[in-house]
Amino acid sequence: MLYKLEISTGEISLLSSIPEENIFAERRCIKLVYYKDYLYLAPLTADKIWRYCLTDGSWKGYELKKLPGYKGINAFCDAVLYDEKIFFIGCRYPAIVILDLNTDELQYCENVFTNHLRELADLSIDSFFICEGVVNNNLIYMASCLSNMVMIFNMDTLECEYVSVGNERNCYSGIGYDGSYFYLSPRKKRDAVRWDGGNGFENIEMQYLTANDDTAKVGVFCGEGKVTFFGMYGDRFKDTSNGICTLHDKYRFYKTIKSNTFVSLESIGNLTIKRNDEVYMHSLQVYETVLREYIRGEIKKRGGYFENIGSEKKNEVLTENDRLSLKLFTEII
Repeated sequence: MLYKLEISTGEISLLSSIPEENIFAERRCIKLVYYKDYLYLAPLTADKIWRYCLTDGSWKGYELKKLPGYKGINAFCDAVLYDEKIFFIGCRYPAIVILDLNTDELQYCENVFTNHLRELADLSIDSFFICEGVVNNNLIYMASCLSNMVMIFNMDTLECEYVSVGNERNCYSGIGYDGSYFYLSPRKKRDAVRWDGGNGFENIEMQYLTANDDTAKVGVFCGEGKVTFFGMYGDRFKDTSNGICTLHDKYRFYKTIKSNTFVSLESIGNLTIKRNDEVYMHSLQVYETVLREYIRGEIKKRGGYFENIGSEKKNEVLTENDRLSLKLFTEII
């Protein structure tokens, strides 16, 4: 489902839902890109790249080419708007897909996933990449989940190179950039790495809840004089300016919007939006009656039946802890 959030008030409006997709499904899309009057949705488990028109509410789907080794899930992890093109970077889809916004056609860069990474992916349950990358001018930096490699992709020439960063046995999840250094979050039970973009790197020791904690660290956010590492469904880790890592509160998701806006959601439903010097905090919630009415209408339109969802109470406000959780839109936004 697609929702609209008013940043200043926290008011949430239900806009639409992706056609041809199960209305009860979760994790269909991983990122939104705004261009003119359209929203472009990067699929995670959805079958297509989707475009939503903000003026008339219409949808268009872009079917992906079937590529060897791709099993139809966890397609992309990032989407970047550059020079009137959108670059969709594969989580497990073995290509960078480019949507030309002038011709409305797709182009595929399959050579970016080297034979080395393809072999590792065949033997692993992990992905090529899993988090947002760093965009620096015309270059995209992506940290590999499968090795200690960082992919550097040139959006002008469509050329790609891989560089080895950190210890040979390292695997990464996310990458951030503070203007001077890159910070790479560890995949599991490893240290984070600070990288100068060349041959120099420094390990940053991470705190874990227990000796057996193998929670993957995911994205990296650089700002406010510190670097923040996020744990997947676990705890958020902060690397302060003096290099000491401290545990912080649990979270559900985080997103960076351009370079000046950051959004994160704690597991208890508290949403934080930071834009330049402004900070907004809201309790993320939606009325169950609104959701029920919309789903009933969609099922009638599509042909089907209505399942009994959520609690039995009327006019219930759904929060993150309810059975019908806010993952229906937080993981899509």
